[in-house]
Amino acid sequence: MPKKKDIWKQIIQIVQSRHQDRDITPWFSNTQLSSLTSKNAIIKVPNRFVGIWLRDHFLKDIQEAFAQLCGSSPEISCSYARSAVSSPEQPIDHQAYTSLLSPLHPENNFSSFILDSKNRFAHTAAFSLAQNPSSADPCVLVIFSNFTSGKTHLLQAIGNYIMDNKPNASVGYLSSKQFVSKLEAVEDARYLKKLGESFLNLDILIMDDIHHLGGHRKSQQALLTITDALLSHKKPIILSSSKPPASIPDIDRHLACRLGSGILAEITGVEEQTRFGILRNRLTREVVNIPDDIIFYLINITEDVSELLRFADTILIPGIKNGTVDLSRIRRLLGSKKSTVITTDNILDSVARYYAIKRSELSSGSKRRRTCHCRHVAIYLCKEILGLSLQEIGSVLGKMNHSSVLYGLKKIEKDMNYNRQTFQEIRELKRIITYC
Repeated sequence: MPKKKDIWKQIIQIVQSRHQDRDITPWFSNTQLSSLTSKNAIIKVPNRFVGIWLRDHFLKDIQEAFAQLCGSSPEISCSYARSAVSSPEQPIDHQAYTSLLSPLHPENNFSSFILDSKNRFAHTAAFSLAQNPSSADPCVLVIFSNFTSGKTHLLQAIGNYIMDNKPNASVGYLSSKQFVSKLEAVEDARYLKKLGESFLNLDILIMDDIHHLGGHRKSQQALLTITDALLSHKKPIILSSSKPPASIPDIDRHLACRLGSGILAEITGVEEQTRFGILRNRLTREVVNIPDDIIFYLINITEDVSELLRFADTILIPGIKNGTVDLSRIRRLLGSKKSTVITTDNILDSVARYYAIKRSELSSGSKRRRTCHCRHVAIYLCKEILGLSLQEIGSVLGKMNHSSVLYGLKKIEKDMNYNRQTFQEIRELKRIITYC
């Protein structure tokens, strides 16, 4: 029988033939076959992190390779030295995750959160975890709602509470949009490995709007690895989403299972009294006299908190600040800005009007440069404003395939960094569509 070293070398070659080399080498380079029988195969790995990654991404390939080479498919397990120290040749990159972090806003705390019957459970779960993060069980909390309802406020309140009461705790707050933007551009799997390792420096991970991960495979794989690494050390993970993890379109089933394994806290709405308090707090920071009839007028235009705050920002313009505001003036200011739920139709119509083309051209197969640019802009805005998955966007734009939608999205993201005109166009269109 061939030596275990030779068998494992051939196993890696078989697995490698099914993947690109850069996806294989970083994960298998420091592994070896420790033990092999017809029923069991033990793979020695450098650390738990690598073992988790091999199990989640290459287990089936490894089993099939053993069956092909040895005629049997043994049960695969991994072993590692728990006391092992990271190799000096490959130190953990502490900057790998810090570049992804966003600041917490100090005003987002539990005392400023307006409590009502529809958000009480989410608030209780958040506050309980913030008080005892080290003993959280289960370690995952997902706060979800399909509209603006204070999810971000609660997430940041958890982070601020922990930092205020446990100054030595390391809290990481991430925007999923920024996470996706950074990770989808990564080609080197070794960076993903270092990234996951570096997240173990955190005591608690907080990520906002994870529904934006839908359709982004690299980002999902990275978060799955980070999640496994943190949960294996009993470190809590707090997330917000527009829907439960399992309902996010085009999401990896392993990731959905991990994220859905804890507490799912839904915010079912925002009561009128709560909307009143949120809007009054926002306006009274800047304006001296805000009659109640104006507040009631605004909160009955829409139930969406983000739109209410946009209305507030419209009111808080030069000449209005620090003065008395009357209802007739508010009506003139807001004009035709009535409550609307932004849809793909709103976005596609706005893009077509802005560029003076027919809407049907956006979903046509035309390869004209101008038409392609308009189509790419529509793709970007559907993702940015509505958070749609690539599959959903493709369906809206005439059954475009996944790779074409992804190309258009990346094209605009890149152009916005280097082309001022594209940046201005996107900014103007977002203002037209969202009134901001």
